[in-house]
Amino acid sequence: MRQSTVAPGRRRTDKPMTRYLVTESDGHCYGYASPAAALENAGAGATILATDDGATTRPLTDAEAVVRTTRHRPGSRYDYDFTLCSPVRTCRWAQMDTEADAPWFGQWANPFTRTVIAFAEGDETTTRCADDERFVAELRRIATWHDEHNRWKGIDAWNDPLAVRFAAIGAGDLLHQPPSS
Repeated sequence: MRQSTVAPGRRRTDKPMTRYLVTESDGHCYGYASPAAALENAGAGATILATDDGATTRPLTDAEAVVRTTRHRPGSRYDYDFTLCSPVRTCRWAQMDTEADAPWFGQWANPFTRTVIAFAEGDETTTRCADDERFVAELRRIATWHDEHNRWKGIDAWNDPLAVRFAAIGAGDLLHQPPSS
């Protein structure tokens, strides 16, 4: 797969364009131009590979497999508490509970989409991970940082399906309480 580009004042060049292929658990396959788009649209259990030439695939690099995006979002952490973790709907998000939690700071994790959202003083950082292993590593990175600063409490899984999913991917020890069963 090649993409032709012409820069101002330069000659036409051909350079390979990397595509990101998402194979869903039902067998459907979709292609995306960026790892961020692939991670955002991939369902739970999807496999994501990259192709640089359109013929062969390769695993994602670490830089491609963990994508962080940041945007300014006025408001408070309670906007997230009442939308992401609303008891009115099925909650697939868990609060990452720390001593630093305040109206201007909070973190939430979704083990089904392998996504972490951090809100800090009006900035929202979304981290999407390509697989459970990298997602758990990201959770542990966050927990370790907070633990080193005497601020880590644990992940609040609001319901058993959420707690069971955290345990299934290897993050059960980060929960306040293990799933009841």
